Amino acid sequence: MQHHSQDPGYSASPQPEIRFWRMQHNWKSTKIKTDLSALFMSEIESAKKELEDMVQDKLDRINQLSLENENLERHVNEKDEQLDDLNKKLKETEFKLENLNKDKNDFESQIELYKDEVDTLMKSNKSQSNIINDLREKLSELQAKYDTQFEMNENWSIEKEDLIQQKNDIQTELYNYMSRVSDLQIFKENFELEAKNKIEKYEETILNLNSNIDDKENLIDSLKEQLNELKEDFQSRLEAEIKQFEFVEDRQNSDLIKSYENQIESLKNEKENLKAELQSKESYEISQSLLDSKNEQIDELNEKIKILTTQIEENIQMNEDVQKKILNEKENFENEIKSLNENFKSEIDSLNEKIETLNREKCEIIAEHELKINENNDLNKLNEELSNKCEQITSENKTLKNDVETKLEDSKTKEEMIEQLNLEINELKNKLVDSDNKINMFKESLKDLKEKSQDQSPLEELRIKLEADNEVLSKEIKELKDHNDELKTNTDKIKTEFQQENTKLIITNENIVENDDLKRRQNELNNLITELEQKLEQIVEQNKTTLEQKLEELDSIHKQELENMNNLSANDIDKLKNEYEQQIEKLKEDHSRQLNEELERIRKQITAEYEKKIESLKDSYDAEDSDSVKLISEASISNENCKKLKEQIQLSKQLDQDIFGKVGQNLENGNDEVEERIPDGIREILDKLENEGVLLLTLSEILALKNHFKNKKSSPDLEKLSEQTEKDNLIKENYLLKEIIEKFSTENVKDDWRSSFLTTLSEIFSNQKDLLLSELRSYVCSGCLSSDENYLNHLEKKIDNSISLQQKSIDYLHSSDRESLVKEIECMQAQLVKVMNEINVLSENERERKRELKLMEYAKDSEIIKSNDLKQSLNLEKNKTFDLMEKLSQEKKKTNMMQEQLYELNEEVIKIKDLLNIDKELDKEKIKNEQLSKALEAKNKLSIQDENDYRSEYIRHDKIYWNN
Repeated sequence: MQHHSQDPGYSASPQPEIRFWRMQHNWKSTKIKTDLSALFMSEIESAKKELEDMVQDKLDRINQLSLENENLERHVNEKDEQLDDLNKKLKETEFKLENLNKDKNDFESQIELYKDEVDTLMKSNKSQSNIINDLREKLSELQAKYDTQFEMNENWSIEKEDLIQQKNDIQTELYNYMSRVSDLQIFKENFELEAKNKIEKYEETILNLNSNIDDKENLIDSLKEQLNELKEDFQSRLEAEIKQFEFVEDRQNSDLIKSYENQIESLKNEKENLKAELQSKESYEISQSLLDSKNEQIDELNEKIKILTTQIEENIQMNEDVQKKILNEKENFENEIKSLNENFKSEIDSLNEKIETLNREKCEIIAEHELKINENNDLNKLNEELSNKCEQITSENKTLKNDVETKLEDSKTKEEMIEQLNLEINELKNKLVDSDNKINMFKESLKDLKEKSQDQSPLEELRIKLEADNEVLSKEIKELKDHNDELKTNTDKIKTEFQQENTKLIITNENIVENDDLKRRQNELNNLITELEQKLEQIVEQNKTTLEQKLEELDSIHKQELENMNNLSANDIDKLKNEYEQQIEKLKEDHSRQLNEELERIRKQITAEYEKKIESLKDSYDAEDSDSVKLISEASISNENCKKLKEQIQLSKQLDQDIFGKVGQNLENGNDEVEERIPDGIREILDKLENEGVLLLTLSEILALKNHFKNKKSSPDLEKLSEQTEKDNLIKENYLLKEIIEKFSTENVKDDWRSSFLTTLSEIFSNQKDLLLSELRSYVCSGCLSSDENYLNHLEKKIDNSISLQQKSIDYLHSSDRESLVKEIECMQAQLVKVMNEINVLSENERERKRELKLMEYAKDSEIIKSNDLKQSLNLEKNKTFDLMEKLSQEKKKTNMMQEQLYELNEEVIKIKDLLNIDKELDKEKIKNEQLSKALEAKNKLSIQDENDYRSEYIRHDKIYWNN
């Protein structure tokens, strides 16, 4: 009974404790799960945060490195731009040096041309001296001919006037020539000054360019040193930053591993503590509740394990697929990395070879620079030689100036002599003026013709034409120079633009290379980018090589074209020389022919006019003679005229005595020589005086005799009237002769011996005539005409003696006039020699001017041809540059495409990096899952052991209970 009474109380007491224990156990288990899940989530979040922080730090570091890289690139670009500027300046200086060398060569060629011109001048002077000697010989022959011809020639006055005309023309030509000589001297002096100034300027520019080249070379060396230092600093900084980055990564990874290990150890400790708690809480009272709760928990855990196993299997399958993909990508990556390494090695070898070639080129450039220095030294020597040559030329020019001055002085003296001769010639002209106003009019017309010929000389027209042509040529040459300068500036602009584009391409390529080097050092995945960069470099190098080849081809083609043009220009020069020589000869022949025709035409005109005037003078003289006869027959008588006649008779007697005393000695000379020296005009006047005067005398005497015999028985009044009429007639004749003589003496009173001699002769003849008439009258009046024949014979003898005296006096007049005219002719011949020399000099100057004109025309044509060739070559170069610009634009497009591809590849690389990070995180999650699965298995094992223990204890307790 006791046993049964105790049993229900005993069995009822442990149920609330078991429930409480179960509740407590459930609460603890849920708490543990929540703690574990919270710990797990906190660890995952902390790991995520750490990874994000790491990624952000790395991104910040990468951004910093990229910024530093950009700064370095900017600095390097600035240095490269400075180097490019210096290279441009060097090229400009080289171009200026080439231009200076060209100018120097041009000056040397001009100096040679001037030397050739001086030689030609010397040769022309020699030829002129030979021509002058020949002309002197010809003049001596002409003098002999003229001496023989003047005896037979009656028209010598016409030739004399022609010679005077020629002399005046030659004087005008001489004046023009002197003005041309002065212009040439001024031009020569100006050219020498310009040449000296240009040489000094070029020497100064050469010195400045040499100093600039030295400064720029020093600058280039300093910039190269700075570049090397910057590159070394950049490389050292990069290496230090990469090492620091690797150290930080290793350190962070080790910290993470340690934290995870600490967490695992803490979890193990918690597990052991839980085991201890579970073991301490074993008791029989709560065993049943524990078993129930444990069974429930086991069921729940089994369900969860199944779910987890399915999830894990799915995750494992997913991870396996991902791992396979990653492994395949890794294998592909490794293969690509191997190929890239091989390519990198090959490219490094090629780069080393290129560096060697560049070093060789550098050595060649240094050698070329030394050669240029030697060439500059040679140029300096040549400049010194040029200066010496210029000094020699200046000395020669001074000597030439002195010679020219002496020649000018001689020409001045000759001009003075010519002026004196002109004065003498004018005096002779004034003396040889005829008695009529028509001759004066004729002379005035001749003077007008001379003035017109002086005003409108062909040489002045030629000079004006030459000056106009020279001005036109100078303008055209200036226009061609301006056009060449514009073309040069355009070519320089195109070259600079082309160089800028090349520098930009090179800078972009170098930036890409440097960026790729940094990325290669940062990550192995950037090897793909290096491949693309290498391809770009190859393309750029290929483009460079093609451009260089094309430029070399263009240079060679241009040189060949220049050589061909030079050869063609030489052939053209020879042809043009021959053509111009032929044209010059034709022009000379035409000019000489035209001059001869004009001279003949002028001579014919003058001779015709002179003959007409002589005929008119003869007619006028005949009319005057007839008028004088009429006046003699119709004269009136006056006492005043008788007185005048007596006075004139007395004066004539005195003059006869004076003249016969002076001239008697000279009359004994031969008549032959006198007749040769008498000019034609005076001979005609004297013949008229002799023949017509004698006729008048005889007619008047015969009329007087007839009248006397008819009117023999006339009164004395009639006799007085006849005497008076005769006296009046004589007075009128005297007046007429005096008027004629006064006409000769009006123009020139000084030294007019011909007019005075003619007056004396006329007075002598009139006095003789008066004496004879008076004797005749006295004889007739006496009335012994028929008886005294002796007296008549005596009168005849007197008449014969008077005629002989008149003949001698006229012969003396002829001889003296001839001597003076011969002297004048000799002076005129000397002047003619001078004038012919001056004409030859002027003709040679004309030839030289024509030759200079032809040379200028040839130079103009050559400049036009050169400008056309330059235009064509520039057009070709422009077309080629446009083609190159198109190719460059295509290359730019390609580079832009490559950069876009690089950008896409960088994005893919970033995605791959993200995938790798995800893969790493998945690996970590797998490890954590494995650890959790292991922990769960251990917990399951422990729970199974606990259940087994609990069952065994429960069975033991049941046995004990049932036993009791």
